[in-house]
Amino acid sequence: MRIIAGTHRGRKMITPEGDDIRPTSDRVRESLFSILGNISDVIVIDGFAGTGALGLEALSRGAKKVTFFDTSKEAVALIRENLKQFDLINTSSVLNTSIVKNISLVGTPANLVFLDPPYKKELLPPALDALLESDALAEDALVICEHFKHEELVIPDRFEKEDQRSYGKTTLTFLRLLPA
Repeated sequence: MRIIAGTHRGRKMITPEGDDIRPTSDRVRESLFSILGNISDVIVIDGFAGTGALGLEALSRGAKKVTFFDTSKEAVALIRENLKQFDLINTSSVLNTSIVKNISLVGTPANLVFLDPPYKKELLPPALDALLESDALAEDALVICEHFKHEELVIPDRFEKEDQRSYGKTTLTFLRLLPA
């Protein structure tokens, strides 16, 4: 896997061996960031970060800060190694914990959130609820949920579905935070 665009374009990320961590494919990442456009100076949360590919791509494209959440020690170690090799340690926080249980650890409210949990585990609803119950979201924040194509996503009332795109077995659902 490589960074697709930005200051680290073409650089290879350290990736896990085996299938325990499912990174977002290059094709889906490229499409996602093409839809997002300019993300310079945004504050990002990469929940269920895995390899950290989404957050790393965001940093390469100008995001101001990324907070990575993952419960896997292997995933957290991979993210830290990638941040070191790209000299991005000072632009991020890597937390070896659940975004659902510890969303309060986010300092500055995020403008952009990536939620890419393991498929078919029903982890998106509690993550969305945790975001809404916290101070982790900036006004008008965009939350992108990556989920299995045939998984129905229940959208909480405070979010509006802006867009939805499918790529093979993967669906991206774009949710905008509505005013309180």
